[in-house]
Amino acid sequence: MRYAAAPLTALSIASLAYFASSTFFAGDLAVPMLILILTTLSIAASFLPFIKRINRSTANGQPAAFGIGLYFVYIFCFATANACDIRQMHLGESLNILWYILFVIFVSLAIQLLLARLMRIDGDTTLTCSVALINSPPFVPMVAALLNNKEVVVTGITIGMLGYMLGNYLGIGVYYLLSAIQIP
Repeated sequence: MRYAAAPLTALSIASLAYFASSTFFAGDLAVPMLILILTTLSIAASFLPFIKRINRSTANGQPAAFGIGLYFVYIFCFATANACDIRQMHLGESLNILWYILFVIFVSLAIQLLLARLMRIDGDTTLTCSVALINSPPFVPMVAALLNNKEVVVTGITIGMLGYMLGNYLGIGVYYLLSAIQIP
């Protein structure tokens, strides 16, 4: 029953978020609200005592729900990769987007390194948190294993999850802010 609680809770949260977004928000607002409601309910559920019991460490040192979550991340990545049709991409027209993405990644990495240096954060923690922010939290255990430093796993995953949470709210907020600005 302990392992069934995690997917049942996730399914309940997803169902409730879908119901709320499709019932109370129409048109183009439904999908962003689905993401925000899903994020908010997930954050709220993480404070519930029975959820904390689910996430207590198992014999291998990982939270019980970690394996299930990682499985769904793999399914998402596989589905996204299968949906991509490189023949329909106009790579010549997309170079500006590529340069923008490279700029954002390297500038954010430079800011992370500068802040880590100013706050005197060790290299292992900086590297792990950077991987969590740029790639995603599931990559943190692999980096920690390569560094032979299991102590940075919790910090890296926590920073990555905070990045997801703040990124959802800020990303949708910036989108609507830029959509409201009329550029001639």
